[in-house]
Amino acid sequence: MATVTIATTGPVSGTAEAATSTRSTPLVPAGDRKVRFTADGTTTYGTVHMPAHRAGQRLPAALLIPGSGLTDRNGDQPPATTPHTLALSARTLGEDGVMSLRFDKYGTGRTGWGRYKNSDHIDMAAYTRQAVAAYNALRARPEADPNELLIVGHSEGGLQALLVGRAVRTKPAGLALIAPQDTRLLPFIASLLNGLFGPHNATFVRSDDAIYPPDIARRVAHGTRALVTCGTADTNVPCRTTPPLLTALAAARTTGPGLRVLPGLDHFLHPAGTPVNDQMIAPAAQRALHDFVRPWQHLTTS
Repeated sequence: MATVTIATTGPVSGTAEAATSTRSTPLVPAGDRKVRFTADGTTTYGTVHMPAHRAGQRLPAALLIPGSGLTDRNGDQPPATTPHTLALSARTLGEDGVMSLRFDKYGTGRTGWGRYKNSDHIDMAAYTRQAVAAYNALRARPEADPNELLIVGHSEGGLQALLVGRAVRTKPAGLALIAPQDTRLLPFIASLLNGLFGPHNATFVRSDDAIYPPDIARRVAHGTRALVTCGTADTNVPCRTTPPLLTALAAARTTGPGLRVLPGLDHFLHPAGTPVNDQMIAPAAQRALHDFVRPWQHLTTS
């Protein structure tokens, strides 16, 4: 958790002068910026969402990791499935002054398959290396505060968030696991069936199924702020599968909001029955994200 230190020495007039100087610093408006980085010899393309901030200000920074299948930087599998889950999450985080980076995973968007050419030989470790490269690209940005790095993963991206947190040298201060894959893959492969799990993806399926998420969660750095959500209408990752993951995070002595049950919400953070392509995140899910980033809120006024 970030610590804010307020100086108490020096004259009061100096404090007033500092406040005046901060207000006179130009305000940079909110907006999206294109970004690219390299992983395994392949250029990955993504988007950095910047909240409104003062020029030169360091911001908390979140890596957003997409879910299973051919899911792009926005959380979509176009043209059929376009809920915009990650793009909307970026906007929600931006309301609290948190910048974010989201990217086109292999096989999607502008990134494509790169050196892998197709899905035949790619495995879970390759996707993890790509996400680690994204995390390091975010950490290197001049606007990012290296002490306030976060990872937000949706669905399979929740498992990837745990794997990335284990792999990186500069550990994240917080992990938000949104409707995360919380058990081995094969028990849920029928409900998660999509383009990635075709007959040519046996390598990936085996590599994912070899990972038991609670085993990774037990290795999360002590003191990491953690959020886990489950929607009561989520048939992909039902709430009944969550307890072993929560137990593992507790054993790792994580802090923070912990479990947030989202009544009536499905896997895409929609109220049950909402068309999948309605581009919205229900208020309960937004509140969970706001609660998660509360220690790092950087609100900028004009």
